[in-house]
Amino acid sequence: MKNHFKHLTIDKINQKLCTGCGACSLICPQKAIKMEENHLGFLYPKIDKKKCISCGLCFKRCHLIQKTKNCTNIVTQYAAQHKDIEILNATTSGGIADIISKYIITKGGYVCGCIIDQNFNIKHIITNDLSEAELFRKSKYVQSTSYHNFPEIKKLLNANKLVCFIS
Repeated sequence: MKNHFKHLTIDKINQKLCTGCGACSLICPQKAIKMEENHLGFLYPKIDKKKCISCGLCFKRCHLIQKTKNCTNIVTQYAAQHKDIEILNATTSGGIADIISKYIITKGGYVCGCIIDQNFNIKHIITNDLSEAELFRKSKYVQSTSYHNFPEIKKLLNANKLVCFIS
């Protein structure tokens, strides 16, 4: 495995394809991968070659690389719109994320969604509070840092909690 990845690193993946999810940085046992902003402010993996042991875990974790292998998933798509005109006007994309968030939380689950904080930072947070979930409303149309939430989401899932991730 080591030799296969010796000359190819996760930071060489085409930046047009990378979503900046940060999963590669979280899986790295050497903490050799940091997420850094490019000149446009988008996050991409940057490898400290002195720390990298070429284990290949970053490639195994990368959803872009893995989705091209064994892609047998059938995707079903739906279109819907909230019935309540006030909620429809307070949301975007038909208000569906709002409905799903409320459902998950009332079932004892958690929702991870994007907010704009008081310092105008765009980030994902995890909540099981209905009023806090309202902060997920309206599309942000910018990249959010969400990878810091992955360990907490994993803990919740391992505890058999219902979790919804809204990108």
